[in-house]
Amino acid sequence: SSGERNTHTVSVDIGGLSVGTHSGTLTISDSNASNNPKTVSVTLQLSSPPSDNEISISCSPSSGGTDTIVSISISIKGNTQEINYFGLDLTFDASMFSFQSVSQGSLTGDWAAVDGNEISSGTVKIGGFAGSGTPIPIGSAGDIVVVQFKVTCSGCSDGQQSQICMSDLTDDIAGMTPAPSCKTFTYRK
Repeated sequence: SSGERNTHTVSVDIGGLSVGTHSGTLTISDSNASNNPKTVSVTLQLSSPPSDNEISISCSPSSGGTDTIVSISISIKGNTQEINYFGLDLTFDASMFSFQSVSQGSLTGDWAAVDGNEISSGTVKIGGFAGSGTPIPIGSAGDIVVVQFKVTCSGCSDGQQSQICMSDLTDDIAGMTPAPSCKTFTYRK
C-alpha cells in the first residue's frame, strides 16, 4: 500500500483437519510501520457434519370430526446437502379428507414457489424451488411445506383411523430418511 487502506481476505483449507478447535496466528509485517509486526490470533471450531438427513411428517390435530381442518407439516432435520428444489407426494384417504391448500414452511418462506396439486383422488403432488430465495443450508431443521386437508367424512365411525403418507421424494430431498413417512388421523364424532 502507498498509504491507502487495503482489504484482504483470508481463507482456510479444512481438508485433513479433525473435529475440534484449531488455533493459529496471522502476522502482518511492514518495515515502514511503527507497530511492525502486528499479530492476530485466529480460532477455527470444526464440528461434525450433520448426519440426521431426516424428513418427517406431522399431523395437527391428530383427531377430529367432520369439517376439522388438519395441517400436515413436512419437516427436515440435519440435511446433508443444500436444498434448492424438492418434490414429494402425499397420499390420503379421499373418503375421509379433501385437499385444501399448500403453503410455504418456516425454511421456504422466501422461496419463489411452493405449491401442490391433487393429481388423482387421494394423491397430492407437492414441489418447491428457491429461485431467488434462500436455499436451505446444510444441517437445517424446520418445515419445508404445510398442507391443509378438511375432514369431509360424515359416515365415518367414531375412532376410525386413516393414514396420510409421504412418498416419492425427489430433487434435493431424494435420499433423505423418512422418520416417519406416515401419520395417523383418528375420526371423532
